[in-house]
Amino acid sequence: MALATERAQPIDPELRTKAEQLLKVKTLALSFEENRGQWAPQVLYQAHSSQAAYRVMQDRISIGMVKQEDKITDSTLLTGLVWEYRFLEMNPDVVIRPHERLLQAGNTHYYQGNQRLEDVGRYREVRYEGIYRGIDLRLYSDGEGGLEYDYIVYPGAEVRDIGIALEGVEGISEGEDGLVVHTALGRIDLPNPYAYQVIEGVERQVKVSFRVQGNTLSFNLERNSGYDPDEVLIIDPVLLGFSTFLGGTRHEEAHEGTMLSDGSIIIAGTTQSVNYPVTAGAFQSTYGGYYDIFLIRYSSSGSVVFSTYFGGTGYDMVHDLIIRDDGNIGIAGIAGSNDFPVSPGMNYGGSGYVRYFV
Repeated sequence: MALATERAQPIDPELRTKAEQLLKVKTLALSFEENRGQWAPQVLYQAHSSQAAYRVMQDRISIGMVKQEDKITDSTLLTGLVWEYRFLEMNPDVVIRPHERLLQAGNTHYYQGNQRLEDVGRYREVRYEGIYRGIDLRLYSDGEGGLEYDYIVYPGAEVRDIGIALEGVEGISEGEDGLVVHTALGRIDLPNPYAYQVIEGVERQVKVSFRVQGNTLSFNLERNSGYDPDEVLIIDPVLLGFSTFLGGTRHEEAHEGTMLSDGSIIIAGTTQSVNYPVTAGAFQSTYGGYYDIFLIRYSSSGSVVFSTYFGGTGYDMVHDLIIRDDGNIGIAGIAGSNDFPVSPGMNYGGSGYVRYFV
C-alpha cells in the first residue's frame, strides 16, 4: 500500500474524460446534499434513503442504520448502528467535489436562528479525485436506495494501494457470494465486487476479489484474468445495496439463502422468537414452539415480499432450499414436532425423535 506521505501525481484530464464514458449511470434513488453549515463541519455531503444515512467526510464514509421494527408505537425504542468505511493511507491532497447538480430536485433552505442557508444544492454523485495515486473514487446511487461506488484505476496505478478499515463492526468473514460484516445488531452482506474494462468498445470482466485482514479490506486483482494495464479499470462494488436486521427478541439463525435472477433474495432459517415478523396472510402466522423454521423473501430493493413461520411445537430445522424455474419454493430438513404441518393425505411416518421432511 502506498504511503500517504508520497504525493500523488495529477491524473491526466484526457484520461478522466475517457473514463467518464465507461461509467454506468443508474436510476437516481438518493442524492448528495452539500454541507453549508447545517451539519458538523467534518461532514462534507450527506445522503439519505429508507435504508440508511450516508455522511461523506474527508477520509471516511459514515453509515447510520436503524433496525426495522415490525410495528412501531409511541413507546417503541428504536435500535441503531453507525459504522464507518475509512480510507487507509489515502492521498492527503485528494480533491472531493460534487458532480452533476440536480436542478430538478429543487433546493433546500435552512433557517437556524439568525442563520439563513438558502439554495443548498443536491448532486447526483460525489467524487474523490486522486484518492490514491492514479485512482479516483466515485459515489452514487445504486438505483434502489443503496450507495454504490466505483474505484477508477488509471493506467500505471496499483489496485493494491486501496485500503479500507471498517470501524464500528465486530468482524468480517467470507460468505458464499462476498463478505459478511458482523455487527452488534446482525449481519450486513457485502457482495463480491464486479470489475471491468472496455476494450475496443467491448466490456470485459476482470476478476477482482476482496482481501480481508482483521477489519481491513483491500482488493486482489488477478492479472491473468484478461486485465490490460494500459486501459482504465473500473472496480464496481456495492457499499450497501440493501441491508436489514431480521428477527425477534430471541435467537435466529439463517441456514440457507439464494438470490433469484430478478435480484430478490430468499432466506430460510430457524427462530425461537414469538414476535418474529411475519406478513399478512402468512402460511403460519404464530410461533409453534421451541425451534420453528422461518422463510422470508426480499425484493431487490429490500422490501419484504412474504415472511412466515413453519413448524410445530418441537425442534424443526431447515437444511436445504430449492427454487424451481416456475418460482415455487421447496425446503427440506428435520422435523422434531409431532404436530409438524403436513399436506392433507401425506404421510407423517416414523417413530423416532426426529423425522425428515420435504
